[in-house]
Amino acid sequence: MTPRSLRCGVLWLSVLAGCAGAGPGVDGGAGGGATGGGTAGGSTAGGSTAGGSTAGGSTAGGSTAGGSTAGGSTAGGSTAGGSTAGGSTAGGSTAGGSTAGGSTAGGSTAGGSTAGGSTAGGSTAGGAGGGTSARLLFFDGVSYSLGRLDSAAAKRATALDAGYTGIKDEQTNPGGAAGYLYTVSTIEGDTSGIPGGGRALVLETRANTQQAQPDYYVQLGDGMPGAFPPNLWIQLWMYVQDDAASSKRSVIVGRNKFIYPLLGSRPGYPSATEDTAWLLGFRPTAADLTQGRSVAQPSPAALVFENRGLSAGAAGARASHPHLQGSGLEDYLYPNVNVPTDGDRFLLPNRWYLVRFHIDTSGAPNSNTSVYEVWWREKGAQAGGLVKKCEFLGGQPAPASPSFSFYNRLLDNQGAKMLRIPTTVGSTSAPWGDSWIYLKDLAIASDAAQLPTYSSY
Repeated sequence: MTPRSLRCGVLWLSVLAGCAGAGPGVDGGAGGGATGGGTAGGSTAGGSTAGGSTAGGSTAGGSTAGGSTAGGSTAGGSTAGGSTAGGSTAGGSTAGGSTAGGSTAGGSTAGGSTAGGSTAGGSTAGGAGGGTSARLLFFDGVSYSLGRLDSAAAKRATALDAGYTGIKDEQTNPGGAAGYLYTVSTIEGDTSGIPGGGRALVLETRANTQQAQPDYYVQLGDGMPGAFPPNLWIQLWMYVQDDAASSKRSVIVGRNKFIYPLLGSRPGYPSATEDTAWLLGFRPTAADLTQGRSVAQPSPAALVFENRGLSAGAAGARASHPHLQGSGLEDYLYPNVNVPTDGDRFLLPNRWYLVRFHIDTSGAPNSNTSVYEVWWREKGAQAGGLVKKCEFLGGQPAPASPSFSFYNRLLDNQGAKMLRIPTTVGSTSAPWGDSWIYLKDLAIASDAAQLPTYSSY
């Protein structure tokens, strides 16, 4: 299936060169945590209701997004932010001579998947320059400046220019987002520096400050089937901050969405339960699926990734661990390989991690063929390459589940219509936690060989 444009036409973005650094600290001015007690989901976001529609004025709940306006410029045919579709510059920075994962790194087999699971994670992460030019579905090298307290209009314009189709935070939706999106060029307590230099995108969650469930995001996709392929690769650098000197001490609590796809039959968010073939999240507690036991968080700022393939109702179960029936863990997917200690299941604070996700729901309906895989490594550990942490292959015994199954159901093989990062964080009631998570080089591809690699850090 040919991927649709993330904004208009068929859009391929070359991997951008390393971003030039700006002044230190928060871009566009800093400020303390905003106050406000409004709950997310029922408050307005740029004129449209949050939770059922996209921020920025374009509806994506009761009506389809793609023909509607997003932040003032039309999504699905017009240029957004001045950059044209089809090899255009993104965010004003030109596509440089950086690699786009097309070249091999250290003789690795990135992208070459075998029938028993992809070997893409075994490659060394290669340099951000000098390789062949490959094309991605989306890449955000954070080459733009986005202030924490920029106006709603400025945030929407910057997000559109960077290739996103929507944005929602406390500036676009005061009192109803409980989170901020902005860029920084330095991070308090980070001794190694932002990978490749330049800026990082901050996901600042203020659940405890505002005593409310956050609902904020950047959005990708035009709301049409096929906006993203069902065989999807997502890669990014990620850092969770726990810095006493700046009082930015992340506390990860509850069940948190991280990459939330719009799948199946609905034209807009929220995705229907029966259509949820996958939903990437994170939480403070891991699970050892071999023994069906919980694994405690090593520190308040540590997190573990989780995925869940929900039941498709009458069509039947998706992800299933038969030996865990009745435990509450029967359809959850947690790290299950290369975890010799409990701490190896977690991303620890104050460290940069390169994380790669692979989700494949391209099989025929009702086939036991869906795939979920995750790799990660720390910055500076490029010699050892990415280490696989999750391996769940439909129809094959998983390391932690001898009778594991992962079925495609309903419209799973059409792929996602939109992606939002992160949306709701935590629950609708206490305990609450504030957190600061930083992202860099978000890359989305239909093949691992298209992803950027990093040989020097």
